[in-house]
Amino acid sequence: MGVSLRALGRCSATGANTLVIRPRHPLLLLPLKRLLCLRFRLRTRRWRVQPCPADDVGGSSHVDLRSTCTVDRLHMSLQVAGHPGTVSAPGSGAWVVKQCGAIEAAFYDATWHASLDVPADVLRDVRRILPACGGVADTDGRWLHGWPAHADVPPPVRGSWSVALENLVYPFALADVCDIKIGTALYDAADTSVSAEKRARMERKVAETTSGTHGVRVTGYRVWDAHTRAYKAVGKGPGRAARTDAELRALLVDALNVRSPRRAAAICERLLPRVEMVRAVLARTPVVMRGASLLIVTEAGVDEPRFDVRVIDFAHTRWASAPEEGVLYGLDTLTLSLIHISEPTRQAEIS
Repeated sequence: MGVSLRALGRCSATGANTLVIRPRHPLLLLPLKRLLCLRFRLRTRRWRVQPCPADDVGGSSHVDLRSTCTVDRLHMSLQVAGHPGTVSAPGSGAWVVKQCGAIEAAFYDATWHASLDVPADVLRDVRRILPACGGVADTDGRWLHGWPAHADVPPPVRGSWSVALENLVYPFALADVCDIKIGTALYDAADTSVSAEKRARMERKVAETTSGTHGVRVTGYRVWDAHTRAYKAVGKGPGRAARTDAELRALLVDALNVRSPRRAAAICERLLPRVEMVRAVLARTPVVMRGASLLIVTEAGVDEPRFDVRVIDFAHTRWASAPEEGVLYGLDTLTLSLIHISEPTRQAEIS
């Protein structure tokens, strides 16, 4: 049954203009009064996944910061969380090489090359929400069968499994990057290689953070400060310390550099459709996905930026028989948080 926003006291429209939202998850029944967003007011009458807008950079508001600073965009760090030193960008910088475990290497290899019992359109959409994979190599630095996919892919590393992935910051002049852990579990219970000590540590981390209560946790971000002409890097500490809705949203405001009404509106108009698309794809994807992250990349110093949103980090991910409900819950929570920081009343507070 549809839920009228007017019945919740937040919709000013009447008659034929009354908006009706169809919640796709029970979580959305609680704070529906916050779903009054510019996109829902005029452009749609149903809560649904919309196609992502074109990858424009915001028209006249775009400033090419490459001409005004000395930061080399080819070597802007993509890694803002996780194990330090495991991601490098050799050569042109269009690809990164990530050292990883056998499970993550197997997931990338299967997603691009294996004959999976998954509908072709689902598999195609999953590839769209992951970084493009250019190669998978074993611990001896040898490409697996069928790799590399492109001639310009940098060589693999020796000593660990490795994957060559699309460098998501490469198209940006200056990239702000935010890493958000998604899901309510951090390890695969069926993975016997995870020690009892590590399981206990991961369970404690979930219980003590917003991973357990919200299904999301901000694990790190990096934003460009135009005044100091330097990046501000924030590690895992603030995300682990956050407990409430307000604390989580405050982190997202800082991580996404929401400093103006126009930037807040861009969250609604440009970022939300991408998060919704990821959620729609994963709702149809049969995977066990534990400890994965949503990586949000956006242009710094632009009020109306483009956004790139991908799912990364698959050390505890494998193809399975049903979608990962904890991840879907987390993406619903993230959606509501983004709506909150982009709604008209919030924009007034920011200004």
